[in-house]
Amino acid sequence: MANLITPTEYYNKICNRIAVEIAKFTPQLFSVKSHKSTLPPSADSSSILLTVAERFFLITTGHTVHNVDLSCLGLMIGNDFYTIGGQLRYFEPNELDNCDPNKLDMAVFELDSDIVNVISVKYQFLQWNKIGINHSSLTTSFYLIFGYPEQKTRKWFPTKQILPSPLVLRTVGMPQEYYAKEGINHGKTIVTIADQKRVGRSSTKEIEQLPELGGISGCGVWNIFNLLDDKPQFELVSILTGENAEKTVLYSSKVDNLKKILTSQFNIAIPME
Repeated sequence: MANLITPTEYYNKICNRIAVEIAKFTPQLFSVKSHKSTLPPSADSSSILLTVAERFFLITTGHTVHNVDLSCLGLMIGNDFYTIGGQLRYFEPNELDNCDPNKLDMAVFELDSDIVNVISVKYQFLQWNKIGINHSSLTTSFYLIFGYPEQKTRKWFPTKQILPSPLVLRTVGMPQEYYAKEGINHGKTIVTIADQKRVGRSSTKEIEQLPELGGISGCGVWNIFNLLDDKPQFELVSILTGENAEKTVLYSSKVDNLKKILTSQFNIAIPME
């Protein structure tokens, strides 16, 4: 007789499989002090790789690039640091310690072919058919958040290789009443539950405290809408931008905003949904 698993164990199993796929599209971003600095790169934020109409993009938050020397911002392939070469557009950046949920806070790089070739050694680019336009967040919506907290990234000795260590967070949407109470635009922003002092572990029923989430800005919020074991379905519905002051919810900018940026700023003909 086959061993039976609980619904929670089954859900965690599916989410872990999906997280492996999401990791392929989610580079961690790093920064250096200057080109001449001998210090190792520091963990900065998260990002999403996307391809549409045979063009290639890196998506992150506006506050990641605002007032930043872009020649000091990049990603790691092995032990090598590469700057993000390409055309940049960004909008409504939040303040680092004061996140306005109604700000777009999104940045889009169209990548040069050289950096696309470098990135493709380690990562893949998400296809547009995995983008969830017109998603309506509900309390019954299941989400997976995959990003890189700064505190979890360490240099591994003796090779001194920098090893990104992701956080995989399973969560659900906030009720509609919360949006109305807080004055949040439901058509622009998704709010998910993330009480950082009380989060259930995936492997046990214990409650633990999340690490500081600085660094996960720019990562994806993924809607899981089919839990079939043979082929679970998921789509990117928003880009995480920040948290509330109480650290109980996370804000993210819907990918509908991304579609508008790609069509208006990069003259992309978006495929029909």
